[in-house]
Order: sequence, then C-alpha cells, then structure tokens
Amino acid sequence: MVFTRTCDATLLLATMLRNLGIRATPISGHMSQSKRLGALNMFKAGECNVLICTDVASRGLDIPLVDMDINYDIPSNSKEKYFQVMRS
Repeated sequence: MVFTRTCDATLLLATMLRNLGIRATPISGHMSQSKRLGALNMFKAGECNVLICTDVASRGLDIPLVDMDINYDIPSNSKEKYFQVMRS
C-alpha cells in the first residue's frame, strides 16, 4: 500500500506504476463508492499488487495481509501520525 497526500497524486502514481508494468490501482475520494470498493476488492483478491490511496483513506482501511506500507509524500506536520492501517 502506498499513501499519498492528494487524490490527484493517487491517479498519477497509479498511472506511472502501470506504465512500468506494475499492477497498481488508486483509491481516493474523487471516485464513486462502488469504484472505491472495486479497487479495494481487487487488492484484497490479489488482482493488483499495489493499492495507492490518500492518507485520509488509510484511517478506515482494515486489510489484514499487507506486506508493506509506504508514505509517498512526506507529512506536512511532523507530529501528525501519517497512517493508521488497522490489522486484525
């Protein structure tokens, strides 16, 4: 999972990774709920390797099997806890 600061960055990064042959899908607030759920289900099912989402989305995701979390953007506030992925 890769966390970005903006919705536009999720789309840009997903496009860049796809052009490199990496199965990546974005998830952001600019997408409809059905598209967000579809992207999340693709990631959980292993149909894509990388889920790219905004840091805001990270607070509500519960994905038990994530190999790595990456912060693509540096947090603007150093005291801010940048991601909180809940694992069961």
